[in-house]
Amino acid sequence: MRFSGKLTKTECIGAIDKARFENYLALMHSIARKKDELTLITSKLGSPASIKYSDMPRNPNKKKDKISFLIQEKIEIENDISALEKCRETEREKLMLAVSMLEDPNNIKKLYREPKVLIAEASVLRLRYFGMFQWSEINDAFHSGEPDFELKKEDFQRKIFRYHGNAFIDLKKVLQAANN
Repeated sequence: MRFSGKLTKTECIGAIDKARFENYLALMHSIARKKDELTLITSKLGSPASIKYSDMPRNPNKKKDKISFLIQEKIEIENDISALEKCRETEREKLMLAVSMLEDPNNIKKLYREPKVLIAEASVLRLRYFGMFQWSEINDAFHSGEPDFELKKEDFQRKIFRYHGNAFIDLKKVLQAANN
């Protein structure tokens, strides 16, 4: 990259490939798991302990140890979630900017592609990575209105996969053209 004293859009975005989108999706899943852990720990802290009747001697500090452990875990998970969400927001902005470049009329002219195809590619990326939709859900969203959808469901699914794969090829071309 050339240095002009000011960063361009594409220099801020960096390299865009499928792995980067997959990492973003994994980050989203990681945040969701951490939030589930936090919910579980918070519910444990909020529920009163039941009384056990027994003649056996017990450690009087056991309850305090468990509560202090849970509080420490809660704080660590909250800090992890905060850090992950900051990372997610930064990465989301960059990836969304890259996806929006597929729909830019100037870029559509450079790629010599039909606008509806590039818009479909951008939509597939948004639904899959930002909406966290499953492939079957994306297929339903795109093609369920087709009269022969049930008969040709697998053909339509392959079309979604082609949009997905071609989107990365087109993103690479758009970013290369923008850097030149």
